[in-house]
Amino acid sequence: MPTQGLAKLLREVSLMCPNVRWVHARSAGVDQVLFPELQRSDVVLTNGSGVSGTALAEFVIAAMLSFAKDIRRMVRNQMSAKWERFTVSMLSDATVGILGYGDIGRSVAARAHALGMNVLTLKRNKASECDCYVQEVFGAGQLMEVLPSCDYIVLTMPLTHETHA
Repeated sequence: MPTQGLAKLLREVSLMCPNVRWVHARSAGVDQVLFPELQRSDVVLTNGSGVSGTALAEFVIAAMLSFAKDIRRMVRNQMSAKWERFTVSMLSDATVGILGYGDIGRSVAARAHALGMNVLTLKRNKASECDCYVQEVFGAGQLMEVLPSCDYIVLTMPLTHETHA
């Protein structure tokens, strides 16, 4: 369901439930489901921030491996019973840029670091503490300095006034 439809449905349901005191959104971002009555109310709105980091990081690693090893080509060759030599890349030779370093970004960094990847990150506050997984930290205004060094980009920034294009 598109987010506008979800916001409309949530508004309709909440207007039918005057005693509701809590709404929980499964995703971390809730700005797309807000509506004026909810914003003005005393209803507590919570989100799923932090619950999907590991699962999403595994998908990111799977995607990078898929590109590095050209898995689509391997499957095509297998389906056509064709043997073909081709060159693949090593993730251990690659650099990943993680734009946004919250729960998901940290989970990706831990896994990428374990694979021997060079990990760069772009954080809102460059001076804030980082961890042993990151080789270099860039601040909010340094996007164009990060991108040229990266073989893979992982975008995990929240949608805010600063990140909205």
